[in-house]
Amino acid sequence: MFITNNELGQHDLRENIIMKADDLASKLALTWEVDSGKVRRVLSKDYSSLKQLMTLMMDDDISKHLQIIESGLEEREDKVWMKENIIKAWLFCHEQRIRFIYGRTMDMPLVLPSRLCELSLSSCSITDEALAICLGGLTSLSNLKLKYNMALTTLPSEKVFEHLTKLDTLVVTGCLCLKSMGGLRAAPSLSFFYCSDCPFLELACGAELMPLNLDGDLHIRGCILAADSFINGLPHLKHLSFDVCRSSPSLSIGHLTSLESLRLNGLPDLYSVEGLSALHLKYLTLQDVANHTVKCISQFRVQESLTVSTSVLLNHMLMAEGFTVPPNLDLSYCKEPSVSFEEPANLSSVKCLGFWYCKTESLPRNLKSLSSLESLSIGCCPNIASLPDMPSSLQRISIVNCPVLKKNCQEPDGESWPKISHLRRTHINC
Repeated sequence: MFITNNELGQHDLRENIIMKADDLASKLALTWEVDSGKVRRVLSKDYSSLKQLMTLMMDDDISKHLQIIESGLEEREDKVWMKENIIKAWLFCHEQRIRFIYGRTMDMPLVLPSRLCELSLSSCSITDEALAICLGGLTSLSNLKLKYNMALTTLPSEKVFEHLTKLDTLVVTGCLCLKSMGGLRAAPSLSFFYCSDCPFLELACGAELMPLNLDGDLHIRGCILAADSFINGLPHLKHLSFDVCRSSPSLSIGHLTSLESLRLNGLPDLYSVEGLSALHLKYLTLQDVANHTVKCISQFRVQESLTVSTSVLLNHMLMAEGFTVPPNLDLSYCKEPSVSFEEPANLSSVKCLGFWYCKTESLPRNLKSLSSLESLSIGCCPNIASLPDMPSSLQRISIVNCPVLKKNCQEPDGESWPKISHLRRTHINC
């Protein structure tokens, strides 16, 4: 679908987009290093659109570059030269696409019913101006999804957003050339914003560019975070998630006083989270973050649930002065061959313990010291073969997709069966 608007200044906009190609290339390469699989999937999704575009343009150079993209995406290994070739070929095709879109002399206006509640635009060659016009009269719109729209460089202005009075959910995914959130801060009722795989998006002072009354969920994935991305704004935000992002060494979130849950996953550059210890979180997830990220936290509080990906990180927290373990504790995607709880860590407050998608081969030997443990869940941990001694407080156990452990726990001959035979509820399933 081509939706364009030819007005004065479009030529300058087109040339501005093309001039920023080197900056976009470097940010794509940075993101590739953290999550090559997701970048490949986004480029693969756009490859289909580019291939369709080639039939309209009949350009041999585009055809050659598309072949480079196709062959590169089919390779399973992530070699440096391959990454560079794919990005270079994609940028060439994208530049030709932009020239073609802004060079069209005939507009194809998108006219939508004013009572529309949900709108999803995916893999469209829709321009910034056309999107603003498209959304202008949709006063009943509550859910907007923008996916893999490579011609978009900015979201609409404040004038457009302030008229979207019922807009509750905004999802932006795989818009690789999106650089600005435009006038998003003027959206009066937005409560959920999910932004994924937009590495070119400028998130410096990002919180100040979002609605002040955003009070639900903010999910950022596959983007690049600056030190001041969330230093101000969002006083009512309840749920914040950063997944697989490049970032500055430090992020400050201490002012987010309404925050109830925080998820930090796959942030290899992050060394410290300033203000984290000042928050009263109900839920905290720390996966694939450096151990020193929370090493010096003191008087840290998580009220209900804590999820971590390494026992090393967990033990740093357990031994921190004033740290209180919440009643729900999970180890998720742990790659360590063995897991242990530091002695003499106080784990008496833990009531529910879970191990999910772990490569570990054994559970903590001192599991029996969890004197208040009532429920133990083990899911998708194929290397765990047996159970340690269980605390007398345990009432329920669930074992799912753990074939070796299942065999070891089966009634009546399994080696670990006597350790769980007395429990009120036992759920074992492959």
